[in-house]
Amino acid sequence: MFKLKVNIANHYPNSNSYPNYMQRGKEIEMPKNSTIFPGDLMYDKKHNAIGVVLGCIDENFDGEVRLDSDGMQSIDYLQPALLKHFEVEGVKVKPSIKSEIFA
Repeated sequence: MFKLKVNIANHYPNSNSYPNYMQRGKEIEMPKNSTIFPGDLMYDKKHNAIGVVLGCIDENFDGEVRLDSDGMQSIDYLQPALLKHFEVEGVKVKPSIKSEIFA
């Protein structure tokens, strides 16, 4: 499976104000087993939206990520965004994300 990824700064200029990885409220280094990274596009099934990952809470502890589209979200409702998700009826996605992916 090919992961869709964008340059965070193109879509969220204040992205450097959030830690990339956290555990129990403290900033940590990237976990060795991490599968979700800042800049990844995720499809949020709960909100029918495609968002950019701004930061991750350790997947093995809290299992949440911060999306530019809907804030903190449980990974239970997320999956890596695929091109087919852009075609889901009513999906919410920033035009700038579409432009970068389909450039």
